[in-house]
Amino acid sequence: MKTLLILAFGLVALVSCEKGNLFDNNKKDKACPVVAVESIPENVNTSFQTKYPGATVDKWFNKDNKGYCALFILNSKKTLSQFNNDGEFIKEETNVEQEGNHQDSEDNECECETEEGD
Repeated sequence: MKTLLILAFGLVALVSCEKGNLFDNNKKDKACPVVAVESIPENVNTSFQTKYPGATVDKWFNKDNKGYCALFILNSKKTLSQFNNDGEFIKEETNVEQEGNHQDSEDNECECETEEGD
């Protein structure tokens, strides 16, 4: 009887672990849409040009309608810079050479693609 209880507990624990892994593996990345420079609010574009004089954005991304990300080259390094809708600077990541997406801290937010083909 004791052995049966131990086996049952072990099976429940195993199934619980498997469910957790299944949920983690099924989480899909949501890419932020690329937007044309003409669609970027003037205050965001002005803030970018003030912070990075002379830099040219390769791609702009709409970040969940909460702001914008700019992908560009800064000092020979691929850089991703984020601004809110009011044009306030939020954060910068340099040398974003990872394959795939810009990783965000919140699960429900979209991710800004950084691969050349995206």
